[in-house]
Amino acid sequence: AKDESLKVWQEKIDGGYRIYARTTDDYPRSLQVNLTSLKNLRSTAPVPFQTVVTNGSTGIHLFDLKIVNRIGRNKFNYEYEFVTGDFQSAKHDDSHAYLLPFEHGSKHFLSQGYHGKFSHSDPGREYAIDFTMPEKTTIHAARSGTVVTVRTDSNRGGAAKSFAKDGNYITILHDDGSLAEYVHLIRGGAFVRPGQTVEAGEKIGLSGNTGRSTGPHLHFHVGIPTASGKLRTIPTRFLGTRNEAVSPEQGKTYYAYHPGKPAFNPSSNRTSDLTTLESHRTGISRDDKVSTRAENIDGAVVVYLRNGYTEAKEISLTLPTMENLSPSKNVPLSMIVEPQTERFAVILKQRDFTIPFRYQTEWKYRTANQ
Repeated sequence: AKDESLKVWQEKIDGGYRIYARTTDDYPRSLQVNLTSLKNLRSTAPVPFQTVVTNGSTGIHLFDLKIVNRIGRNKFNYEYEFVTGDFQSAKHDDSHAYLLPFEHGSKHFLSQGYHGKFSHSDPGREYAIDFTMPEKTTIHAARSGTVVTVRTDSNRGGAAKSFAKDGNYITILHDDGSLAEYVHLIRGGAFVRPGQTVEAGEKIGLSGNTGRSTGPHLHFHVGIPTASGKLRTIPTRFLGTRNEAVSPEQGKTYYAYHPGKPAFNPSSNRTSDLTTLESHRTGISRDDKVSTRAENIDGAVVVYLRNGYTEAKEISLTLPTMENLSPSKNVPLSMIVEPQTERFAVILKQRDFTIPFRYQTEWKYRTANQ
């Protein structure tokens, strides 16, 4: 989104122009100013001009543009980029283990990891990660710090690049000068405000689907401000359930462990335990129909067949639509389902986690043993 926390402007002076900058708050900004055109003027400082602006509402002098020939006409244009933080002093503590940014004991699937081809190959996002989660999932601070920026006024989102500036987000500045960004929050989904100090594990907002997004998820990255006015993302490690630091990997499911919270036992990856799934039998109420049920488990779709009749049915399942998914069994498939029972049918595993998947189920049935 357009960030107006820093302004650059010029004023005419005797013999040329003076360039100023100011911030609208008390946080440092790493700024780069570049002259895109210059006619009959010379800069008093090397360009691109790079500095750190920390001045609140007071403008500071950056450099001057001096007229070379007072008889000739002069012209100039400039552009600038900036990022929160001080590039001169920021140095990330690589030994720090971050908390996973969701509720202690809960788990979420890492759908896009470092250098993900959908959006994490873009400059400044190479070491970002995405966790799939329903909208309005509570987001927790991964590390203590000071809230610098909050945006929650957008309700627009979609997969196209045109939505890139529509994401709601929270930015938190850490004591080593690094910054964490939590992106795609729902409209109005912030529990914090700029200037507020937060502790690691504290609730800060609600996840959403705003900005450039293929579905509800949380985008998280940590970066260091650079002299060019951009954020350079860096690899981060997270505290695992055994109190060890782990590096995030695309395609894995992670449980959040927050020290000081009650102990819990992480369940195994259910989609890898085919023996347990094959023996799945659950009673259901009579409704005199055959149907399917699907649930997302650990980054895969698990499909179940349900027989709501009082006699056994032989059910044949087909998947007329299946995009970006691989079935764990050959489909079409047939099985006998006991009366008023639900049985496991097939797992549909997503092939590429950076793009959406789509599927459709159809089935036929008859009374068993006929």
